[in-house]
Amino acid sequence: MSRLPRKQKAAVLLRYVLKFDPIEAAGILRTSAPRAQERADRGLKALVRRFRKAGCADTEMLARELAENACSTLPDELTAHVADAMAEASSRRPRQTLARQVLTSLARKRWRRRFVVGTACALVLGVLAGFVVLRSELQTGFSRSISLFLELRVRWDAFTVRGLTAPDKPWPTDADTPTL
Repeated sequence: MSRLPRKQKAAVLLRYVLKFDPIEAAGILRTSAPRAQERADRGLKALVRRFRKAGCADTEMLARELAENACSTLPDELTAHVADAMAEASSRRPRQTLARQVLTSLARKRWRRRFVVGTACALVLGVLAGFVVLRSELQTGFSRSISLFLELRVRWDAFTVRGLTAPDKPWPTDADTPTL
């Protein structure tokens, strides 16, 4: 039993050793009845696996031993210990991992939506600014951006299209060639 996880151990003790019904066990464990039963069943299966590894292959024997050695009434010291544990658990703030996960996912979703909307707005504003610059250049009769675009396009084509540019000629090295 000591090797079981804490939640499964508590559920097995309450359900099978102390003979609590699922609703009472769930109240003590501060969970729902199906979840308390599921923890108890998983803990019992883990115990059965450990007993099988140890050489006891009979699961009915385990159930019979639990039924025979189960407490019909709670010992006073165990009752006090359970009451103290319940008081301590009720005074502590309950874990809210699920609520934290939900709020975190909602915040991430909100920021993701903001990022998508912001990116789309920035793209639209960039395109509009480009159109404003292009229109003003077209109205003046001289367009630096169009000439720059054409120059960069020709350079790009010269770089990417094979055979479009000729390789550089080497400098003449003989004495007959005039120099500058």
